[in-house]
Amino acid sequence: QQLDIENENNSEPIDQKKLNHIHNLKTGKLIECSVMLGQIRSEINEHDKNVLKDFSKKIGLAFQITDDILEVTQSQEMLGKNKDSDIKNNKLSYVRAVGLDEAIDIAKSLTSNALLEIDKSGIENKESIVNLAKYLVDREY
Repeated sequence: QQLDIENENNSEPIDQKKLNHIHNLKTGKLIECSVMLGQIRSEINEHDKNVLKDFSKKIGLAFQITDDILEVTQSQEMLGKNKDSDIKNNKLSYVRAVGLDEAIDIAKSLTSNALLEIDKSGIENKESIVNLAKYLVDREY
């Protein structure tokens, strides 16, 4: 969150690598922690633990990109917060960095890749985590 705040009102060109770093430390770590805590007492193998970790990182980044997208595509009423606040505060966002269409494509690609990894893994009872991932990135607010 601190890096996000520090980069408000930044007029420099947006570095996508820096933006990924901020998003991964912000929402990405929160989702990663939640997913990894859920498997602590499980008996899944090391490979599937790594699959979960990679999955959560991709979904975390896709979630934040989706948040950036919704900021410009949804109404203030739907969002429940001031519309375009990222733009007004000159915050780093995927929409500013790569444009709306590319941001949508990146979020979809991250989600598809994350779901494919889970599908190919030996993780049991995948439905819950798959449904959660889809909800996080298909949401409207």
